[in-house]
Amino acid sequence: MAPAAPAAPPPLLLSTSPMLKLYSTFLPQASPRSAPPAFLNQIALGVVFLTLARNLWWYLVLAPNGWAWDDDGNFALSCLTAIAFSGLLLLPLLHQLLTHPTRRPCARISDSSPRWNYVSSCVVAYCCAYMLQDGFHTLNKAYIPNPNSIGVMALTDDDVMFLLHHAITLAYMGTARYLGAGHYSCMLLMFFGEVTNPIHNTFLTTEKASLLHPGPRVELIKLVSGKIFALLYGVVRIAVGPLLGAWITYDLLFTKRGRENVPVLVSFVWCAATFGVLHGSVPSTTP
Repeated sequence: MAPAAPAAPPPLLLSTSPMLKLYSTFLPQASPRSAPPAFLNQIALGVVFLTLARNLWWYLVLAPNGWAWDDDGNFALSCLTAIAFSGLLLLPLLHQLLTHPTRRPCARISDSSPRWNYVSSCVVAYCCAYMLQDGFHTLNKAYIPNPNSIGVMALTDDDVMFLLHHAITLAYMGTARYLGAGHYSCMLLMFFGEVTNPIHNTFLTTEKASLLHPGPRVELIKLVSGKIFALLYGVVRIAVGPLLGAWITYDLLFTKRGRENVPVLVSFVWCAATFGVLHGSVPSTTP
């Protein structure tokens, strides 16, 4: 019997991804087929990493440049953490979308290879980790302590919108992970939802910085990032977003395989949530 051929080396994109290096170093075995504790460990590792990134942004960038620990400082910190999150996510995520064997939103885990499944588990867990840590900091920022009671939550309309978005996203990814199907639709929405994130949060950070720490460099970055984001927003959120939602809806609800892989009620909830998030993003993302 001939010896098994050695496994092919991972593509350069995957072997050089800092996010995947983190996961392959500390949790090399977890995959979408693993027991739930393995996936939860991946999420926990992502939370630790993003919390570290958040603190590094503060102590190495914001605090040395005169930002105060107030609402403006926390806003800038959240924007920079979002840039770090999406900056490390997008290339591995794009690789996964382009290399899936069927490229169908309703695809099952069993349709793809163990390596593809492992990277997908890392990507989904990393996204879950971001939603959890960002939701925690949103609640922490809104909490007003009271020595005579448990305190109150002073949530703004934007806070409520972000928390609702995070809850919907976590529920979508969690049910896809549980069912072992629909994860490709998750990653499609993840990619097109996050692809505008770095430039959008660059604009939001420099917009805030231009009021607190004005200067020609800040104004130039704000101007350029605002124009680029306006273009990306028009293409991705207005043009691509509804078409993407329609494709996912068709594949999940109107094809035999979609109805076999994912329960119809779950698919209906996923599709309704998709269009709800698309609609809700319109007034909140236009610079």
